[in-house]
Formats: sequence, structure tokens, C-alpha cells
Amino acid sequence: MENLTIWNKIGQWKFFQLISPYSAFQIIYQLAYLFSSLLCLRWILPEEVGVWQTMLLVESYMMFSRFGVFNAFNREFPYFLGKGDNQRALQFLSTAEFFAICLCIIYVVCLPLSLLFYNPAETPLWSISVLALALVAPMNIYRNFMDLTYRTSKDFALLAKVQVRMTLLVIPTVLLVYLLGYQGYLLRFIFLGVAALSLYIYYRAQPFKPRLIKPEFKYLFKEGLPLFYSNYLQNIVKGFPKIIILFFSSMTVLGLFSPVQAVLSLGVLIPSSISLYLLPKLNFDYGKNDSKKEIISNGFKAAGISMLIMLPIVLILWFLMPPVIKAFLPNFVESIFPMQLALILSVFTAFKISFNVFTVLKEWSKMYIYLGFLLLVQALIPFTIIKLYPDQNILVMLIISLIIAEIIMILVSITTIKNIK
Repeated sequence: MENLTIWNKIGQWKFFQLISPYSAFQIIYQLAYLFSSLLCLRWILPEEVGVWQTMLLVESYMMFSRFGVFNAFNREFPYFLGKGDNQRALQFLSTAEFFAICLCIIYVVCLPLSLLFYNPAETPLWSISVLALALVAPMNIYRNFMDLTYRTSKDFALLAKVQVRMTLLVIPTVLLVYLLGYQGYLLRFIFLGVAALSLYIYYRAQPFKPRLIKPEFKYLFKEGLPLFYSNYLQNIVKGFPKIIILFFSSMTVLGLFSPVQAVLSLGVLIPSSISLYLLPKLNFDYGKNDSKKEIISNGFKAAGISMLIMLPIVLILWFLMPPVIKAFLPNFVESIFPMQLALILSVFTAFKISFNVFTVLKEWSKMYIYLGFLLLVQALIPFTIIKLYPDQNILVMLIISLIIAEIIMILVSITTIKNIK
């Protein structure tokens, strides 16, 4: 039994060694994108950034239109591959891709039409930003779907090629912002979206056969509803900081929050990069072995590894950030200390990768308990602390409150997952 335990541990370690090269490409790309995006802020004003941040907030709430179909596909596609039912897995693929294309068409049509109903004169950049979002959002949704179709080591090698080429593009496109300001900022998003979509299509891992298969769509819709509620609630929670800033302050402060938001994305970067390869592996293994204990163990391991990876990054950036911001982003000097606090928050945020355990095992009741706590904690704690200390820097108080909330949610997550039988 001891030898078997050692063998299992070795096998699990090899698994993390397997995903690490592909995760590394994803992390390098995301870091290049993050730092190039921060550099772009040198040539645009905080109030201009605030307008685009509002667009991103709108895009996050547009996620409800997916109705959990992609989330269900992300689970069922590798699960049925693990069971050896390749035909049904490919039927899910065709149906999900058809749905993705339909959503893209809806976004392209509806977003420009929204200007007929709301186009505030006091925000002259609003219309051009909405038109840019009408191009960026459809490309993002199709690219997000394409991410879910890479499942084997061979597939991930193709995905790595996409990421390497995108890494080479994100730095030069900063010139668009340097030359054209906010218009260049929007053009950069559009250009990178077109480039990424083109590369995903060129290096696609699965056949292109989109079609609506009604039984499979009904299945994905039904299985995706719990994940839809989960996804929608999490997107509402992600928008809380921006909503709180707009409630207590202004769009200019929301612009100052942009580099802080970039730092917060570090806490999502590591787990999302690992999760891109971890989640299909967990679903495949669960379809093959039906072992809840193994899924829970790997989920906690991935969370721990994500947090450990974050520690040296946080330590380096804590000291590097102030001189860099002062030298390159003088309009955002007020954001330095909130950005440093956001580094601490990003370590705790990395634990959220353990949420995959709920979706893989379909533990919906446990997931709803976690989400209920998440909704309450992430809303009440920031609102209460900022209300109690109105004279303090709103960004500092916001991040401190989010750190407290995240620590509480880690304890809730550990307790809830350990209660899975």
C-alpha cells in the first residue's frame, strides 16, 4: 500500500510537470499583455481609461447570454472523451460552436444599436468605445470557446504556438497608443483580437463543423444552468469594485483603478493559466476513474501551487512598482500603494482555482453555498469599510476590504470542499 501511495504521488507530480510547459506559455503571454497594457496608460488620461473600464464592466455582464452552455461544454466534452464516447463529444463540439457563432452575430448587431437608446453627451468617447466593444466582445467570446477545444498534449502544443505568436505582438502594438492616444488604445484591442482569432482558427485542434443538434443543445443548456448561475454571480462579484467606486466616487477614480485592476489580474492569471490545462484533465480523469478523492486532492494541490508561484512575483513587483510607475505612468502615481496592496490580494485570489472541484464533481448544492457566501462577503465588507472610513483613500480601503473578504472565502472554500462525500 505504501508503494502504491508513493507511485500515485509520483504520477500526480508528473501530471503537474506535464501541464507546466503549456501553462508557462500562457503565463508568459498574460504577463507580456499585462505589462504592455500598463505601459499604454502612459499616453492616455485616467478619465479616458475610466470609459473603457466601463465598457469592460458592460462586457462582463454580457456573459449572462452564454446561459452556461460553454461551462457545460467545458465539462462534458473531455468527460465523454474520457469515457471513450468520441462521437457524442464531437456532437457537443459542433453544437457549442454553433451557439458561439450565434452569440457573436448578436453582439455585433445589438451593441451599436444600443447607441440609439443611450449615448451620453457628457461622455464624448462613449460612442467610439461602444463601437470598439462591438468588435472586441464577439472576438473574445469566440476565442474563449476555442480555448475549451484544446484537450490533449498535441492540442496544447498548438495552443502554445498561438500564445508564443501573440506574445510577440502585444509589445509592438503599444506604438498604436503612443501615436494615436485613446483611439490607438481601442485600435490595439481590435488588432490583437483579430490577430488572436486568426491564429486560433489557423491552429485549431478540432474540425470546424458547427451545427445545431437540438438534443445536445438541450443537454448543454440543462447541465449548464447551475454553471450559468455560478458564472453570472461570479461576474456580478467581479464588477463590485467598479460599481462601488462609481457609487462613492467618479469615473476618474475608476480610471485610477485600472492599473490596480491589472495587478489584481495577476491573482487570476496563474490559476486561469493552470486551469486551462487542469480542468480538462480533471474532467477526463473523473470520466475514466470516477474518483472524487483524487479530484479534491488535485484541486487543493493546484490552489496551493498557484499561491506559491505568486509569492516571488509579489515580492519582486512590490519593490519594482513604485519607481516604474513614477517614471512611466506619472498620471497614476496615486495608484501605487493600492497596487502594492493588490499584490497581496492576488496571492489569496489564486486559491480560487479550487472552485473547479465543484464543477467537475457537479456538487451544485456545495457550490451554491460557496457562491452565497461570496456574494455577501464581497459586497458587504467593502461597502461597510468604505462607508465607515469615508475620509480615507477609497482605493486603499477597497483593496484592504477585499483582502479580508478573500481570506474569509478561502476558509469557506476549504470547509465546503472537505464536506464533499
